[in-house]
Amino acid sequence: MSTDMLRRLINCRSIIITGFLTTINCLDVKLSARSQFTMTFTSITTLVIISISGVVWSITGRPSVNKCQIIAQHLFAIVKGTFS
Repeated sequence: MSTDMLRRLINCRSIIITGFLTTINCLDVKLSARSQFTMTFTSITTLVIISISGVVWSITGRPSVNKCQIIAQHLFAIVKGTFS
C-alpha cells in the first residue's frame, strides 16, 4: 500500500469517526455522554500505548521502521478522530 493511499485511508477514517460522533450527539444526549466516555477512554488508552511503545522502542533499539510508522499512523488516526 502506498504512503499516499494510507494517508487517504487515515483521513477517511477520521472523517467517518467524526460524522458518527456528531450523529450520536444529535440523536440522544445520554447516548452522547456514554459515547464521549468511551471515546475519552479510547483516546487515553491510545496515548498510553504510544507512550509505552516509544519507551520500549528507545530501550530495545529500532525495530522495523515501516511497521512502527504504520502502527503509529493508525493510532494517531484514532486520536485525531476522537478529538475532532
